Amino acid sequence: MSYPFELESLVKDLFQFFLHPDYVEQVVEAFKILTSDDKVKAILVNIFGGIMKCDVIASGIVNAAKQVAVKVPVVVRLERTNVDQGKRILKESGMTLITAEDLDDAAKKAVKAASK
Repeated sequence: MSYPFELESLVKDLFQFFLHPDYVEQVVEAFKILTSDDKVKAILVNIFGGIMKCDVIASGIVNAAKQVAVKVPVVVRLERTNVDQGKRILKESGMTLITAEDLDDAAKKAVKAASK
């Protein structure tokens, strides 16, 4: 499947933000950069939580999305350590965050959300 954006590069860049001790601020900055471009129609976050736990990452995504007041759809795929807690945090955030089961599902949901 081919996507109209550099998915691998974006995922690597966002993952680096999560590894930084001040990752919430880094995610805020990433969301600001991404949403400052009118061509960005959706944000896809793909996390395979091994080093970082999915619940910690989910909290960071929610906090960052609230601070930036993200206006484009945000699709989040979490896998591994504390994935159920992470999904619960996303679901209970009160935000319209789209969850996905795997990367293919996430990419399809991001493309669909971006085309609305």
